[in-house]
Order: sequence, then structure tokens, then C-alpha cells
Amino acid sequence: MPHRLIYNRGFTLVELLTTIAIVGVLTAILLPVIANVKEAAHNTKCASNLRQIGNASLNYIQENNSALPQLDYQYINVLFPYIYPEKAEDIPKIVGGQPFPEGLINTVFYCPSMDTTVVNSRSYAINNRIAELDFIETSNGETEANKWNLPVTLIEDPSKTAFFSDTYTTSNMSQTMWSSQAKALDRHGHLNVVFLDGHVEAVQPDEPRVQDKDSEFWIGKRKQHTN
Repeated sequence: MPHRLIYNRGFTLVELLTTIAIVGVLTAILLPVIANVKEAAHNTKCASNLRQIGNASLNYIQENNSALPQLDYQYINVLFPYIYPEKAEDIPKIVGGQPFPEGLINTVFYCPSMDTTVVNSRSYAINNRIAELDFIETSNGETEANKWNLPVTLIEDPSKTAFFSDTYTTSNMSQTMWSSQAKALDRHGHLNVVFLDGHVEAVQPDEPRVQDKDSEFWIGKRKQHTN
């Protein structure tokens, strides 16, 4: 009985080119989708970080007679032990003019969308303007905004006053809205902001409440005490 010859036919050039073209089209479609999914995950992580920083601040407030943590770049030194108590003796230091500390990468003080190659890069800034709600007398007889132990109980509605936000190269939130800090918007297309009551919002710098330098968003509204 004669044997039937079976030939294994390979791809023709046309079929190969067609396959490559299809793969190219699918790649072009999927890459932006993958990038968007990645950025959405980064944004979610960033908002979660700020929420944890806000919660740590609330714990600090409860343990310190309702006083807010120090309203400048030192806030990390104050709050780090509340989030990482096992590392309380080894807090990475923020130094002006220096890169973001490696010891803060992958902690809640690090935004996954930030560019750590930028000199003086920062993840989050504290709203230092809240200090203007209360002025105190210094040792030399001058008055100064109270950035050291401002009682949160002075603020009528904490849910309307910003606490921390995304930033670019400053630890003071009052400067995050400056044009020099505009690149902070490149992270998510907005600024994630946690408020004094612990909730997080996506905020745009051109919003009226942000543009008004004396609004509740920045300084809060002093609570009126009745007799």
C-alpha cells in the first residue's frame, strides 16, 4: 500500500506580515489601557497614603490635647512613629536641596507617581497656612503664626480645611498651588488632598476655594464660642 506523503506547510510571507500587523494593532490598543490602569492604581495608592497620614494625625491630635502636628516639613518626624512604631528610632530625614530620602520610598509618605530623580522632590505637603488661625507671642516679644501646637478645636468645620496634598518640590502646601509646582498635576491630573477630618478629595488648583487665599480651605473658620 503506497504511503501518503504529508507536508508541514509553514507560514507564508503574507500570513506572517498579517500576524505581525494584528499584534501591532493589539499592542497599540492595549498599551494605553495598561498605562491607564497603572496610573489609576497609583492614584488609589496615593489617596490611601494621604488617608493614612490623616489618620495618624488624628491619633496624634487625640494624644496631644487636640494640638495639630507641627505645621511644616517636620511633620514626617512627628507622624512617622505613629505609622511605623517599630522604626521610630530610625526616621528618614527630609533635607532641603537633597533628593527624596530612600528610607521613605514605599512608605505612606511616598507617592508611587512621583519623580524621585528631581532634586528636592517631595510627595506630600502640609497645609502650613492653618497656623494663621492662631497667633502666639514668641520669646522675643513678637507674634507669630502658631505652627507648633495649634488646637484643632479652634476650627469650626474641619471637613472644609485641607491638611495634606500632593506636591512637587515643597513641603509647604501653600506653595503647591504656585506655577513652579504645576508638575504635581502630572501625577494624576489633579491634586489628592486629605482634609482635617480625614476624608480625601481630588482637587484642582483653579477651584474658587483654592484660589481664595483666606478661604476655609486654607485657614479654616475660627469657631465662635458662646457663653
